Amino acid sequence: MFALIAYAVLVWYGALRWRRNWRGFLAVLLGLVGLAFVGYLHWMLNEWTNGRVYLRVLQVILYPYGALVAAVGFFIAALPTRYYGAQCRACGYDLRGLESDERTCPECSTKHALGHIAGQPCRTCTAEMASSDVDQQVCAACGTVHVLRGRGHREFDIERAQIERASTEAARSDAGTSSGAEVLPSARDVPETLREIARAQAQSRIQR
Repeated sequence: MFALIAYAVLVWYGALRWRRNWRGFLAVLLGLVGLAFVGYLHWMLNEWTNGRVYLRVLQVILYPYGALVAAVGFFIAALPTRYYGAQCRACGYDLRGLESDERTCPECSTKHALGHIAGQPCRTCTAEMASSDVDQQVCAACGTVHVLRGRGHREFDIERAQIERASTEAARSDAGTSSGAEVLPSARDVPETLREIARAQAQSRIQR
């Protein structure tokens, strides 16, 4: 049993080590070939010894075990090599909600420059970047991770769009207030206003 667990872990480690690469899928295929060889060897031992060496339990377990190793292995091999979310690229801490585009992870102190434009120098130390169009490139001088906008970082892009939309609405509201425009009552306040007018008219009739 320990050998089966160790074999599965070894195959899955190869798939994880070279995921999204032909070597990761090859590791899973080699693992299946190894299991097929074990099954064939077990069957041949049964033939050579006239049934004296035959473990029915092993033969029954081998098929679902091989399916499990293959399914999990191919799933791991298909995983992306990098996470394109709103997490820290070093420790996975959620960076959403921090105030600026130059965000330092509070857990591991890794610096992130969000919305980086390809071809520009490092936003932290102004050092020249090794390549102009590589996403999540780490500056060799200061270690800042530069995240290009629109490269699959959906959470960062959504947050940035919400901030820009909120700032635009706030600017419009400030412009309307400063221009001295009349503030109209909302639809929710109209019935209350009508009741106040009717009440005032009734009081004026009583006084007459």
